[in-house]
Amino acid sequence: MTNPILNVHDMDQVLFPGFTQKAISMLAANTLQKAVTSLIQDKPVLVQSVFYESSMGTVPHEDSHYFDSDDGRMAGCWIALEEIQEDAGRFYIYPKSHLLGNHGEFPEEIHRDYYDCKKLSLEIIQAYHSPGGHTSLLAIKQRQKQFSRLLKKFGLHPFTPILHPGDVIFSSSK
Repeated sequence: MTNPILNVHDMDQVLFPGFTQKAISMLAANTLQKAVTSLIQDKPVLVQSVFYESSMGTVPHEDSHYFDSDDGRMAGCWIALEEIQEDAGRFYIYPKSHLLGNHGEFPEEIHRDYYDCKKLSLEIIQAYHSPGGHTSLLAIKQRQKQFSRLLKKFGLHPFTPILHPGDVIFSSSK
């Protein structure tokens, strides 16, 4: 996804009054707050909001590497604002992929492959945030292939739900 607008809930309301107010009213809606509170059994705290105007498609990844701490406590929600055709880069998830790091769920080989992939992901992110702020495109491509191979090896397939405006998907960062 290219050029998302980050933290729409915190944008200058003088410069973007309509957009910001609509984003805040949607994110603070009672029904959404009740659903999140029920899921996490605690009062939610909005850490980040992202608005994707269009999709160029994404490779399989874990949101925890981009939006979360290492312990995977983040819960996220994807809110559909319009109808999106399947061939336009619709949202997708890999059911059961959140279990990849759990011992006892899969063979040890899968765990080793998962942790190798996670290690490479974190190295890429740390390199990006280091002085000079860049990482190797080769390393990024290697990580993408490694994660895709892991999903295939485990037999996971993407699920692309049909979402209508107002539909919400809740997820863990994994």
